[in-house]
Amino acid sequence: MARNVSKVTVKESEPKHGPSFLMFIVGLLVVTLVAVGGGWVISTQTYAMAHLEIAKAQKEEETKPRTANKVLSNLLELTPIVTNMGAPEEAWIRLEAAVVIDNPGQADTDVLTREITGDFLSYLRTISIAQIQGAIGLQHLRQDLMERASIRSKGRVRELIIHTLVVQ
Repeated sequence: MARNVSKVTVKESEPKHGPSFLMFIVGLLVVTLVAVGGGWVISTQTYAMAHLEIAKAQKEEETKPRTANKVLSNLLELTPIVTNMGAPEEAWIRLEAAVVIDNPGQADTDVLTREITGDFLSYLRTISIAQIQGAIGLQHLRQDLMERASIRSKGRVRELIIHTLVVQ
């Protein structure tokens, strides 16, 4: 007896890349769109909350009473002084200064600043370059000018601020 044996050929099938790869791309696209949408929602909420906080802070700032800086409100700029020096006569000096004064709202404040400027001018005409050389010379000049301003103002001048001092 002969058996009828037939050969069964098993055909190896190739793995299907088409639909699974396509599903991966679609899934990736869906996840990306969800992430973009979520980011947009969160960013608009954060933006709105930030503007709300800024508006709140501005309202609080407007309602706070503002205190003026007392020192800056008492600062009076003197007119710049340009004059020749006592020795050598061909040397020139330029001084820009300000004074901190008590009660700047008084009527004689403008006259007082002009008188102080005149005192500084007459003093600068008498000094020599050797007297103001170096840090010690500058400190002595500042002390002398402060003393003159204090005497002229009868103690109302509290501080002298030298902005610029140029000797040529």
